[in-house]
Amino acid sequence: MIRDSGGVCQQLQVPWASTSVNDLTWTLNITQLVKKAHQWLYFLRRLRKFGCQGGMSQRTQRTFYTAIIESILTSCITVWYGNSTAADCKRLQRVVRTAERIVQAPLPSLQDIYHCRVHRRACSIIRDPSHPQHTLLSLLPSGRRLLHSVWVEAENNIQCYYHSL
Repeated sequence: MIRDSGGVCQQLQVPWASTSVNDLTWTLNITQLVKKAHQWLYFLRRLRKFGCQGGMSQRTQRTFYTAIIESILTSCITVWYGNSTAADCKRLQRVVRTAERIVQAPLPSLQDIYHCRVHRRACSIIRDPSHPQHTLLSLLPSGRRLLHSVWVEAENNIQCYYHSL
């Protein structure tokens, strides 16, 4: 809901969405990701079945998981994972645990992948002086760790919180 100049709440309509957005959460996006990942888990199970007959190895199954299922689950993860609810994170992690049982090998959690990618993104921002957010992030005096958070005054005098690892 958005308040106009008269103080009246109006629904937000986005041109690319077929429905109006009332709550601006990532639940719908995560539901679609989980659904798509579940479809590909079927094929991972089939690979395991063929593996029992002397065909596909655990390494092949893990490669399939990384290339297909993990890439689906982590598409744009740096954008939505930090703002997702605990229930959504649990649903996503349940897909990873299911894949672990199928592959019979440990797989990285989505939280670990998220932290790794956010850290990599923050480091690339620090290395690029032409990036608009370059001045917002800095290294600690040791030069090895990033400053954990920075408060910034935006142009319209609203404080924004930028979080990095």
